[in-house]
Amino acid sequence: MAEKATSAYEQARSDVAAFLGGHQNEIVFCGGTTDGLNQAVKLLQSLPFLQNPTILLGVAEHHSNILPWQRWEGAKLDFLGLNDDFHYDLESVVSAPDIISLSLVSNVTGAILDVAALKERFPDSLIILDAAQAVAHMPINVLELGVDMLVFSAHKLYASTGVGVIWANNELWQQFEPARVGGGIVREVYRTYATWVDSPAKFEAGTPPIAEVLGLAAAVNFLTTQIGWEQIIQHEVSLSDTLKQWFKTQAELKLYRPKNSAASIFSFSSEQMHAHDLAFGLGKLGIDIRAGHHCTQILHREEFQVAATARISLGLNNTDEDLEKLMQSMPQALSALN
Repeated sequence: MAEKATSAYEQARSDVAAFLGGHQNEIVFCGGTTDGLNQAVKLLQSLPFLQNPTILLGVAEHHSNILPWQRWEGAKLDFLGLNDDFHYDLESVVSAPDIISLSLVSNVTGAILDVAALKERFPDSLIILDAAQAVAHMPINVLELGVDMLVFSAHKLYASTGVGVIWANNELWQQFEPARVGGGIVREVYRTYATWVDSPAKFEAGTPPIAEVLGLAAAVNFLTTQIGWEQIIQHEVSLSDTLKQWFKTQAELKLYRPKNSAASIFSFSSEQMHAHDLAFGLGKLGIDIRAGHHCTQILHREEFQVAATARISLGLNNTDEDLEKLMQSMPQALSALN
């Protein structure tokens, strides 16, 4: 049974690698995007050529892609601002940073990062992508993207919580020291030092999340083979187009979203009602949305200048009937406290 479990676990690694267009030995399982980004910082800190680095982040980043970098002693953090269409203003950066860490798709605005333009402008920078918001909505090929590291959470792919993936190119894995140490990663242990096995096992200390990883592989295979990207994208684009047209008729709602975004995320605010009250009102009508700063306080404080937004995030499980109910219920929810 143990051999079968090991075989299934490594097959899951192979399936996830194929899903990302990478190699099996480049996939390391972690606790999710937050854990992956925390580990990414520690892994990069182990590289001797990165001393007191300059790190480029963005004002729209999730806190998970800001807080770990703040703890890098001696690092200098710079932040990209947004242009008028909610995309990062790459032209505002004067000198190339050592490290760039940005979300592939914003979890608030739905802005999709132009990775090709980023690489063209900063060809020598290490690029780390937070793909949590992208991984279930578009095909990702790490070799075509040409980035250095990428992380995401399994639950974004309709799998279980508490597990995720760190992908890095094999050259980096060979240079990294493990961010976490313990059982399963050692070749030999002495009183004052230890030697490590090869990656990826070198970076997966402790008992692995076997069941969760198998669930992730099942979700990956379900999305790519039983449904397929063409059908997923077609379904979400259809829903998004309906919602885009509806928002154009809602003068009292302010939408924070690029004009031509293909992402299925719609964050908005209302002058007449706080986002939390609006979400509560819709919830009482059987419609669940998110409300708050969505772990992007800098974005809301500096760019939006509102305390919170309401967010509609569409996915495979949503239907035209869901949108019809949302649109019909919004006036009632907005007037609930009047």
